Amino acid sequence: MAMPADGLLFGLLDAPLEAVLPELRPTYRELTLAWTRFGYRGEIIEERSVDAILARACASTVRYCVVLTSGWVIKEFWQADRDDGGDFMTDVMAWVTVRHFLVAGRLDLTEAGYRLGGGVMIVDLQRYEALGRPPFQDSPPPGHVPPRVTLNRDGDGTERLDPDGDERLDGAAAGSGLLAASLRAGFSPFALPPRLTGYLADLAPRNAAQQKAFAGFAKSDIGRFGDPAARRGLSAEQAEFLESVYLQTQNSRHGVFLWNIEPYDDVESPPPDHDGPVTSLYSVAAGFKPNRILATHGLDATTRIVFFDYSRRALEVRRELVEVWDGRDFVDFALHLFEKFPHPRTFYQLWQGATPETVSRDELQGIWNRELARWGGGENFAAQWRDYRELEHSYIHCDLLQTPEALLVDVRDERNAVMWFSNAFFTFQANWHMSFAERRTRYESFSRALASAAPALHLYGADFNNRNVNCVQAADYWATYSATAAGELDRGMSSRHAVRM
Repeated sequence: MAMPADGLLFGLLDAPLEAVLPELRPTYRELTLAWTRFGYRGEIIEERSVDAILARACASTVRYCVVLTSGWVIKEFWQADRDDGGDFMTDVMAWVTVRHFLVAGRLDLTEAGYRLGGGVMIVDLQRYEALGRPPFQDSPPPGHVPPRVTLNRDGDGTERLDPDGDERLDGAAAGSGLLAASLRAGFSPFALPPRLTGYLADLAPRNAAQQKAFAGFAKSDIGRFGDPAARRGLSAEQAEFLESVYLQTQNSRHGVFLWNIEPYDDVESPPPDHDGPVTSLYSVAAGFKPNRILATHGLDATTRIVFFDYSRRALEVRRELVEVWDGRDFVDFALHLFEKFPHPRTFYQLWQGATPETVSRDELQGIWNRELARWGGGENFAAQWRDYRELEHSYIHCDLLQTPEALLVDVRDERNAVMWFSNAFFTFQANWHMSFAERRTRYESFSRALASAAPALHLYGADFNNRNVNCVQAADYWATYSATAAGELDRGMSSRHAVRM
């Protein structure tokens, strides 16, 4: 889901990871940045202190700043009961807009009193500025007595610190300045609720055993996670995160998306320089977004469809859809696909925890009903599918990061051709096995080649840092991109539509 331009900003606290070997610290930093980019495309402020982050954030137009410590990640998963799929940024905005606060984070009780725990916090920059930018940590004079507080709960269970009570603030702890300033101003510091902290995982090790265990899986060695003995020593949060990475990296090359997790907002209207119909559509073999492109950008009997994917099974399932399915009763056809292309040899990208063996018919029907709502009903979809099946189709097994030539040789220089490559350059697979620099190099090589081979080709998708690319021709995009040179912390080029990939 797109965030408002003045909604929130991310700060990366590059705090020393004392228990982490120096050679592993860049890995933790890259994981924090990459997993943040699944749902956030704005600028990221990186500093070594909270005060420095907030000072720079105050110069922006945003209202809220989320400060995340290096080594923490925002978990990425699909929630089937959510129309938006569910994501941290959307839920943060829903939470902050109904709270009156200066700071929210993790409230820890120690022997010295309450403190603001590390890892994550949210600051209301408007109130922070109005209060004179109070320091993150106070330097109280000798004999200073921290204020007394009590922990209370709102009606929805959200915890907060109120003045007066049996406990005190930890006056010497990190965050003491913000907590004290908040209380003095009459704003109760809040603990982030479980529905927000549930998105977060602390990957930083607490001891040598956790460091050694996690280091054993870093980057290319994730396949070892299949051996239970290799997981010994991991923290619960490390193990949960690595399991999600293992599941994707070991299975995505025979994965299938029956539905699109990303929205259709970017393709609902063609760009002004596209006058249709689509001459050639080059598309990853995933869901029904390619059909939506044809419905909104136009097709005729000469339109050709070129599906490409690094999953052979995705191409096989797509061919089965085109050649066998009539566009109606998709739930029944999905069950047919589960039988003809059985799991686990086919890895169906379903919502969190679901597999073909556990998913219910009602769940499938609910997802399909949401799809049909995008089309204005089943009759509209069926009519478009009927025309679509008559078009020329071809299928290319191609990994854009490894062997883009397999697709590039088939790309034609046509004024009304369209390519949708989704987030092919920003997946669990790519993020785990390649550094930011490696992904950028491969993406730039592909974009340069497209601009040369088909300058008028209209592009939709996301770049190597998951920033939106849409409604732009290949040559124009490459010219603008080359002049921008955005880094991993930058917002990057502006796009016509902001959508969550």
